[in-house]
Amino acid sequence: MLGALAQERKIAAIDFFGHQGLDVSAEREALPFEEGAVAPKGFGRWKASVRKAVLSATGRESTDQAFVCCWNGDWVVYAGVHGPSVFDPKLKASPIG
Repeated sequence: MLGALAQERKIAAIDFFGHQGLDVSAEREALPFEEGAVAPKGFGRWKASVRKAVLSATGRESTDQAFVCCWNGDWVVYAGVHGPSVFDPKLKASPIG
């Protein structure tokens, strides 16, 4: 491949959500990659590593992991955490009739 197609994409940003009250720096430290690193190939394996890192750093399950393209041609990693700010909504009963 030539030109831009031959360039490897990097991780532009790592964003955590649902982490209110948790130590985000510990979560970042537990990840096997960092911002600016060349984006990994085989995202399924890397999503599992994000889940493991979040659980290790917080003791809580990761709710979601996503590698999203593109921010200036590079990837953004989102990691959801089932932190104190996450709640299950209370739904009304289904209508009858």
